[in-house]
Amino acid sequence: ALMMSNDDPEGHICVFGCPIVISQDGNNAPVTAVIKEFQTRWDDINLPLVHLRHTPTDVSRLRGFAKSYTALAQHYGWALRKVFGEPMALSSISSFPAPQRLIIMEEDIQVAPDFFSYFEAMAPILDNDRSLFAVSAFNDNGQHKPKADVITPDTTSWSSPAQAHLRVLRSDFFPGLGWMMTRSLWKDELESKWPKAYWDDWLREPAQRM
Repeated sequence: ALMMSNDDPEGHICVFGCPIVISQDGNNAPVTAVIKEFQTRWDDINLPLVHLRHTPTDVSRLRGFAKSYTALAQHYGWALRKVFGEPMALSSISSFPAPQRLIIMEEDIQVAPDFFSYFEAMAPILDNDRSLFAVSAFNDNGQHKPKADVITPDTTSWSSPAQAHLRVLRSDFFPGLGWMMTRSLWKDELESKWPKAYWDDWLREPAQRM
């Protein structure tokens, strides 16, 4: 799912994170049915959902994990080009301006109640700090309930270790999963050299993060 972060000119139910764009790889009927169900359900509350359909890449000559990782990278690249570079792909919501940012999620991600408010707070920081590559809501080392004997704040501005989960940390490792990128990162740096496979490992290479 690709969630555009723009101002909404028509007063839909959400502003940050609208519209939601679901890019489906292939034409699996049960998956299509679920998407259509949510389109209908969300139309009733004026929440826009756009359905894109990608023709799967032919990976029949590949073996093992290379098949799935190649198909995934090709789908990602196609979807990013559609949303960032082809206005007609979103013709059903033509009243929305071209997105300046995208929040990218895979279909099995569960989000916290503050998911959108977190990204909304981080958006101006990402826009104005050119040293930032992306913003992520996923932490490989995260804990459901931080323990005082495990997490020690590195600043005196926090009154107790229990508040450490309120901090936002910079990292030199790209975690992926629920993350936000800018249009300028895609158009100026990534689009022309998007990899044929293993896109997330590729994004973690120093050459892409300099």
